[in-house]
Amino acid sequence: MKKYIWQIQQQTVCKVIGMALDYKDLKKIAVKFGISSHDPLIDHEFALHSMAVHVCSNQSNISRHIQKIIETKYRPYSKRLAAMEATDLIAAVRRGERIPGIPLWSILWRLATLGLQNGASVETALFGYIHMLEHKLVRTYWERPAESPEASETNAALRQENRALKQRLLEVQRDLRKSVKTSEKLRAQLAKAMTFQAKSLAVHSRLAETRYRESLARYLDKIQRLNGLLEAARAEKESLLSENEQLRREAASIIPAASSDSANGSPLPQQSCDTACPLREYLMGKRVAMVGGIGSLEAYYRSFIETLGAHFHRHDGDCRGGACVVEEFVRGADLVVCPVSVNSHNAVKTVKKVCKATGVACCFPRSAGVSGLRRALEELCIGERAA
Repeated sequence: MKKYIWQIQQQTVCKVIGMALDYKDLKKIAVKFGISSHDPLIDHEFALHSMAVHVCSNQSNISRHIQKIIETKYRPYSKRLAAMEATDLIAAVRRGERIPGIPLWSILWRLATLGLQNGASVETALFGYIHMLEHKLVRTYWERPAESPEASETNAALRQENRALKQRLLEVQRDLRKSVKTSEKLRAQLAKAMTFQAKSLAVHSRLAETRYRESLARYLDKIQRLNGLLEAARAEKESLLSENEQLRREAASIIPAASSDSANGSPLPQQSCDTACPLREYLMGKRVAMVGGIGSLEAYYRSFIETLGAHFHRHDGDCRGGACVVEEFVRGADLVVCPVSVNSHNAVKTVKKVCKATGVACCFPRSAGVSGLRRALEELCIGERAA
């Protein structure tokens, strides 16, 4: 005989409600029946959960409503569970075996409401197993090692940059789809125009034919331009994917190095360059200014530049206070580095303008990592030597 929620042990009701109903479900029930918790020391979600478990100990409008909600959530799993023997379900739970696509609470609900002859013993046994499992999970979570502040900050910066790259990739894909649709539409128009040409050549004058050919040439030119845009979008997509992968590799090399150096009391990785290094000779004694970049990597930028005998200064690229601050910062430098991947549009524009006006050497790395900074400086050094 089927059992209802108010006929089930409270400990089983607690587990089913805790796993089947989320915070939104509990808030809807509280609003519907005008229930609220006024104790500021008790977590609101816990208070709503305790309320739901308590009212289900007796038959009432609220307990019948909660019964209906759980039955609705249970319906997608009912046929599969009904086809399985109760003993098999009990054994699977006791052994910790998961049934693909079926949540644990639905198994508990099936066994508790089935009206088994030894139902109370089954509920108590399953509660004991789940209760101890909860203790193990909490203990494992609490004892896991905490992430270092340096790695956490670097991870946050990389995640933010990765989100920006993904957003840019989505925009490129959206533009690509629009270009494809426009190209298909123009091809259809071209096919229609060619059909019209075949039917009308015999009756139209030379002037009409000339005008038609000019129109056809414009269509073909537009298609050619769109194909060029399409190829450019594809190339930009591949470039973004490649840059994203490069940033991932840099992050993978930076984070372990930061953790190891922090443990040894030396937080900065070194970029090797011997005494005869052309880059060292090029940078020796110069004032190197960086505009933009990743704030959490500033110490690594500084270590790399100052190891080569130069002086390092950095501005975060924020121009909301006025571009004049960035201009003054750039004018006092011998060389300016401005990463374009992690920077504001106004900052990049200002750097280009001031460097062109004052003759200050500048480079614009596509990557904001330390290796990207080194490559850009080496290319600038080689270019000036060649000149």
